[in-house]
Amino acid sequence: MTESWSPEILAVANSITRDIPRIRGILDLLGIRNVDYEDPADYVPSAITNAMGRG
Repeated sequence: MTESWSPEILAVANSITRDIPRIRGILDLLGIRNVDYEDPADYVPSAITNAMGRG
């Protein structure tokens, strides 16, 4: 499904996906409920697109 995302969104998502373990650790430290990403390759671009108001 990743082929449906724009190249700009994929570039940002690829830079974030490798940090997901660190992000999860920070969320845990802050007491913020953590989402378990079954498919970060699709979830992260979707989250970025929604955050930018494009989705």
